[in-house]
Amino acid sequence: MSWLVLVPAVEDGFLRARKDEIRNLTDTVLGLLASQEAQVVAGTITREEAQKRALAVIQSTRYAGGNYFYVFTPEPRIVTVPIRPEMEGKKVDDFTDKQGTRIYMELNRLGGQPEGGYLKLWFGKPGVEGVFPKLNYVKRYEPWGWNIGTGVYIDDLQAQVRLYTWSILGGLLFLSGLLFFVVRSSARRMVRPLADLVDGLQNSDLTREIRIDSEDEIGDAARAFNLYNAGLRNRILEVSGFAGRVASGSTELAASAEEMTRAVDEIARVSEDLKQAGERVAQAMAGLSRESSLVVQHSQEGGQEGQAAVAETVRSAEAGRAAVDGMGEIQGATAQIVQAVRVIQEIARQTNLLSLNAAIEAAKAGSMGKGFAVVAEEVRKLAERSRTSAKEIEAFIQRAQDAVEGGVASVQGTMQSLEAIRERIQQLASRVSQIGTFAQGQAGTSAEVTRMMDQTSKGLVQNATATHELAATVQEIARTSEDLAHVAEGLRALAGSFKL
Repeated sequence: MSWLVLVPAVEDGFLRARKDEIRNLTDTVLGLLASQEAQVVAGTITREEAQKRALAVIQSTRYAGGNYFYVFTPEPRIVTVPIRPEMEGKKVDDFTDKQGTRIYMELNRLGGQPEGGYLKLWFGKPGVEGVFPKLNYVKRYEPWGWNIGTGVYIDDLQAQVRLYTWSILGGLLFLSGLLFFVVRSSARRMVRPLADLVDGLQNSDLTREIRIDSEDEIGDAARAFNLYNAGLRNRILEVSGFAGRVASGSTELAASAEEMTRAVDEIARVSEDLKQAGERVAQAMAGLSRESSLVVQHSQEGGQEGQAAVAETVRSAEAGRAAVDGMGEIQGATAQIVQAVRVIQEIARQTNLLSLNAAIEAAKAGSMGKGFAVVAEEVRKLAERSRTSAKEIEAFIQRAQDAVEGGVASVQGTMQSLEAIRERIQQLASRVSQIGTFAQGQAGTSAEVTRMMDQTSKGLVQNATATHELAATVQEIARTSEDLAHVAEGLRALAGSFKL
């Protein structure tokens, strides 16, 4: 298997070396073209003269026993092939190698790439039968439109690879033989002490040592074995100590697991109680929300009724003011009537005086004034009745005026009462509106509390789930502590089996 890997690796390395060689040589020619073009740009020579100079160098250049460079255009048309000058200027788009590859068409495609390209072609050799592989590299010089190419036969690579591979193989065989003799000699010196050490290891005895006092590689190996054995003995002592600490830790872990189990049970019980309390609070808040909605509804209705009552008191106050105005008019009319009655009383008094004077004059007249006396008497009686009636009317009017003044006072008191009632109703309506607002706020608060209690209930459910998971984890910890106790016991038994 190593041989199958080695040969392709060596062959690939030789091939990469050939590729690097022809590419570096081609880059040198491209550098020559660039230097000539720089002189053209500088104006010291023409491009035609620069191309002639470059072709002269290319045609005369040979490397590695006759290998050469060739130049062709992208058309493709040959500019120069040093070993076949008859091809210069010919179009070679149908020129092929022994396997039918269109040589210059493919080389032109590869030369147009930024890094150029490689192409393996097959040609014959002068005086030699057969077809041989030739590795070509080509790259285009863009300012002139020239493809610069070269090629080397690589059939000799197989021979070089075989020679190189056999050289490596021979060296490896020599080193293997030398190593075999060295190891065999060293092993004889180590067999007996190693056998003694192995016997001790088989019996779990770590107190034995290899006693070799030489200062060579064997002595170094023996001392290394002794150090390893001592280190192993120390590690087993540490393992024994660790086993004791693990056993103690597993006991403490088991006690902690038991305590955690009790705490988890208590948490689960408290969570269940909180859940039930939360459900009761949610139900109470739902009822409170419904009652708050009813309060809002009633407060709105009360507010509407209060507004209607205020409107009614306003109308009553307006009617009262109209009654007061009417009574005022009645007072004015009665005052005028009283004045007229007084005038009538004065007229009756004057009439009575006139009737007295007429009676006196009739008496003076004697029998001739007798009829006039009778009329005067009737006039006096009529005047007396008028006076009496006027007094009665005046008394009646006075009582009516007193009643009207009392009515005015009563209506004014009623109006003041209605105004006070209106103010109280307005205050009551304001209180009812505030109650409605508070009830709405209470309803919103109740809804928010209900939502929070719902979230709390969900959180309690999650807590219950987490509690169950924690209980399972605690049980797992308890089982782990038991496993650790068994492991610690096994480590103690294992450490006790060694002789330290």
